[in-house]
Amino acid sequence: MAQRVAIARALAGEPELLIADEPTTALDVSVQAGVLDLLVDLRDQRGMALILVTHDWGVLADACDRAIVMYAGQIVEDAPTRDLIAAPRHPYSAALLESIPAKVDPGAMLPMIGGTVPPPSNWPTSCRFAGRCRFATDDCTHAPIPLTRTDTGVSRCVHVDRLEEKEAADAVTTA
Repeated sequence: MAQRVAIARALAGEPELLIADEPTTALDVSVQAGVLDLLVDLRDQRGMALILVTHDWGVLADACDRAIVMYAGQIVEDAPTRDLIAAPRHPYSAALLESIPAKVDPGAMLPMIGGTVPPPSNWPTSCRFAGRCRFATDDCTHAPIPLTRTDTGVSRCVHVDRLEEKEAADAVTTA
């Protein structure tokens, strides 16, 4: 109920931008769908910009046109939601998508991302995900990694080509 009241208060002033941080956390599925439908309807009716902060890929897929994935305080990927879900261009995005429980066979172990997130006091100036990344090479640890254009958006990875190769190999395997 507190979440609903907070959302109602935020909308009462008819804002041009609404930032909703985990607005559906701990809600049952039907209430969650209702809240998302309301937010999307209000966004469309009022021409309001809506930023959803979420860890729920289902919420992202249902309510967002564009997705920005962050890791250790940095944007690592920015793309249209459908494109990002279909073909992530950063290893962290790919690893998150691989660990969605619905994608794992019943009884199988849920994939995990090894290692730990570096503490903010010790963030490297190079790739912050390198210590946990299956594609990491020396190129990832020597200098800051800029956001670079991809076929769908931008990625902070020097190995976007390796992700594209993996995607192509996966497509051949499933065909």
